[in-house]
Amino acid sequence: MLNTGLCESAEYGRGSVHTTFTLPGEEVARILQAAFERPAPGQLDIAGTFDVAAPEGATIVAMMSAIESGLSGDAPLASAPQAARLLRDALVMLVLARFPHRYASWFERTAAPAPWQIRRAVAFIDAHRDGPLTVQEVADAVGIGLRSLQEGFRKHKQISPHDYIKQVRLAAVRAELLEPGSTRSIEAIARHWGFVNRGHFALDYRNAFGEQPSQTRRRR
Repeated sequence: MLNTGLCESAEYGRGSVHTTFTLPGEEVARILQAAFERPAPGQLDIAGTFDVAAPEGATIVAMMSAIESGLSGDAPLASAPQAARLLRDALVMLVLARFPHRYASWFERTAAPAPWQIRRAVAFIDAHRDGPLTVQEVADAVGIGLRSLQEGFRKHKQISPHDYIKQVRLAAVRAELLEPGSTRSIEAIARHWGFVNRGHFALDYRNAFGEQPSQTRRRR
């Protein structure tokens, strides 16, 4: 790997086989900024080598090969630019996560995940709000540990993932209670959104909205 801003040429040994990928610096900056929600204005300053037989090297080579074959002629990626872009971005993030460069400290493993991972967790919760859902299932869907998910929610959402799930479902209950055409009982609505204990539900609802569910229904 080399930064063409620092190195203008390279030599390959006789008999070597190579594929060259180039990517504008502004694209790398875009990928970094999207992942960490912070600007990356400086030069990347990345340069290094990797063993193609090692797990990380083999993965990088496999992804490069998939991009190369997928974009050739009428191959699938040639007609699916969004998929091609995601694969390219994944390759860039893998390289940036494994090799030294100016922004390497951004990739240091910490208890708190990156903002994009929390956004993915929020989207997953919103898409599964009306069915059985545990915090562990959310963590598994995002691909991070349970503790990291909890720390990430506290840092980026100022709430625990468990309470966020409850908040989303309480909002869904309230929306249905306010629907003019809603005919289900309050208990049936609460049960549908995962609240099986009437006393706990009433308390959570009052704490969230400052009124009882029955008061909300009367106001529709």
